[in-house]
Amino acid sequence: MISSRLEQRRNLPVWSIAKRIFCACLAYSPAFTAAEMPAATAVYVVDMQRVLSESITGKAAQNNFKAEVQKRQLKMEQAQQELAKLQQEIQGQSALLSSQALQEKKERLTQRGREAEREMADMREELTRLNDQQIRKVIAETEAVIKKLSDKNGYQFVISKDESFVVFVDHKYDITDDVLKALDAKTLG
Repeated sequence: MISSRLEQRRNLPVWSIAKRIFCACLAYSPAFTAAEMPAATAVYVVDMQRVLSESITGKAAQNNFKAEVQKRQLKMEQAQQELAKLQQEIQGQSALLSSQALQEKKERLTQRGREAEREMADMREELTRLNDQQIRKVIAETEAVIKKLSDKNGYQFVISKDESFVVFVDHKYDITDDVLKALDAKTLG
């Protein structure tokens, strides 16, 4: 039994042993008494999703993005209608065309279909880039407002309210409303 414990200790990595020694020293050290610990610092949170969806700047970015999406969807619908028209044309003329001419039209249809797929993929990438750009712009403006509010009110820590990170926050530490007011005032002013 004793030899098995010694074997277990020998198999522990050096860093694990050092960590245990450090923790033991820390726990019994008089340097870390409660009286000497620094006062707790408040951590404030901002719900960036609310800022993006409720601020004037965020709404404008959403509207710009939606307009761009609609414009590009219209363009893609026109391309799809063109493909459908070409396919109907081939079906209607299949009895009248020679096999070589029919084959050429089918190849042209296939090629145009591939081009439309590439255009669609490019459009999605461009829209993703545009959306990211719009969001970054709103976030940059929001961060500038948060910095000003922090300087004015003495906030030392402000983090983004993320449900996977922040489980609970008392409403007095949530400064989202203040940020929204200041951002909207900056946008209007």
